Amino acid sequence: MDKPHLLLLSLDCLSQEDLAQLVQMPHFSRLLEEGTLVRDVDSVFLTNTYVIHTSIITGKSPRDHGIFDNLENHPGNPNPPWHWHRSHIRGTTLYDEARKSGLKTANILWPVTAGARITWNFPEIFPVGKENQLLLSLRNGGPFFQLGGYLRFGKGLRGKHQPELDNFTTRFMIHTLHAKRPNLSLLHLIDTDSHKHKHGLEDERTRESIARMDRRIGALTRAMEQLDKEYSIIIFSDHGALPVSVTGDPNDILEAMDFQVPRKPGDPWNAWFKTCGGTAFLYLKDDAMARRQELTERLEAMAGREGSGIRRLLTAEEMDSSGFSTEAVLGIEASIGTEFHDDGTSFQANHGYTLDNQGYKVFYFAKGPGVPKGQVLSGGSLLDIAPLSARLLKIPPWDIQGRIHPKLTEEE
Repeated sequence: MDKPHLLLLSLDCLSQEDLAQLVQMPHFSRLLEEGTLVRDVDSVFLTNTYVIHTSIITGKSPRDHGIFDNLENHPGNPNPPWHWHRSHIRGTTLYDEARKSGLKTANILWPVTAGARITWNFPEIFPVGKENQLLLSLRNGGPFFQLGGYLRFGKGLRGKHQPELDNFTTRFMIHTLHAKRPNLSLLHLIDTDSHKHKHGLEDERTRESIARMDRRIGALTRAMEQLDKEYSIIIFSDHGALPVSVTGDPNDILEAMDFQVPRKPGDPWNAWFKTCGGTAFLYLKDDAMARRQELTERLEAMAGREGSGIRRLLTAEEMDSSGFSTEAVLGIEASIGTEFHDDGTSFQANHGYTLDNQGYKVFYFAKGPGVPKGQVLSGGSLLDIAPLSARLLKIPPWDIQGRIHPKLTEEE
C-alpha cells in the first residue's frame, strides 16, 4: 500500500477576518471544493507563534508541552534568544511519531525544530548579534539539504525580509516535494504576519501579502498533486492580530512602586514583567513576595480604567492553560489598542491577547482521504489539527488533547 503524503501549511497571522479576501482568491476558492473549511476556531493561549505551532505539532496545551512564549526568559535582555530548539519541547510530536512509523519528513521554517530528528530539516532559527545565518542554520538542521536550497533558490534573499523569504521557502518546498517525496511536510509562511506588524490590518501592503499567500497555495497544491493524486493538506491560521496605537511597558508600574527592575542583562532585580505583546506576566523574587498582595491590588485598581493600558488580570484558568502559572505570579492583558513591550519595539498590529477578544478567531482547511468535500464547519480548537494529521498519515495517535471535529471525517 502506498504511504500517505500530507502538507501542513501555516499561514501566520491570517485570521478569520482575512477569509473574506482569501475565499475570493482563485487558488484557495478552488481548493475549498475539494475539502472542508472549519471556521470560528479557537487559537491557543498564549496566542504567539511558537506556542501555537508547538501545540499543533504536539496536540497539547502549552502547560503540557512547555513552550509558553516565543522568547526565553532573560530579564533585562532586550534581545533574548527564542525557543528555537526541539529540546525545549516536552513529549512527542507529529514528526517524531511519523518517523517511528517509517515515514519520511521534511520541514522548512516550522518553529521550534532546531536539532529535531526530521529527515530533511530547515529549522526556523535566526542569528542574534554577529552570528552568521547560513552557519547557524546548517548547524541546527540538515546541512546538505539546506545548502542545496540556498544554492538553488537563495538569490535575492535579504534575511527575514518579506516577500523574499516566503518566495524562497515556497520554491524550496516545491522542489523538496518533487525531489524527496516526503510523507509529512511542514511549511511556515510569515509574509502576512510581517506586514500586519509593520503596516496594520487594513493596509494595502497587508492585502497584497494575502494575495501572495493564495498564489503560494496554488503552486504548492499543484506540486502535491504531482506527488500524489490522493494527497492531504491542512492549511491553517495560527493567530489573529489586533490594531495597536499605544505601546506600554508594565515594568514602569513596578519602578513607580520602588521595585528593582532589570533594564539590561545582568541587572539585579526582584520584580519583572515578561512582555508578550497583548499580555504580560509578573515574576517576583522571594524578597518581593511580601508585597504581592499590594501589587495585585494596584493592578486590579488600574484594570479597565481609561488610559491605564490594562484591560484585566488573567483568570486562573488562563494562567494554568498557558503554563505561566508554574512560573509567574499573575498575568495582565493590554487594553484594546495597546500592546506591551519592554525593549523599545512598537507595532501597528499585534497578537498575544486572550482568546475572548472580538475578531480574534482563526480557521483551518483540510483535504484528504475521508475528509468531506465542499463542507463548511465551525468550532473547535487548533489542537484538533494533531489528531486529524495523525489520521491522514495513518499513524497511531498518542496522548493528544485535541479531538477531530465529529463532522470532519466520513467513513472510507
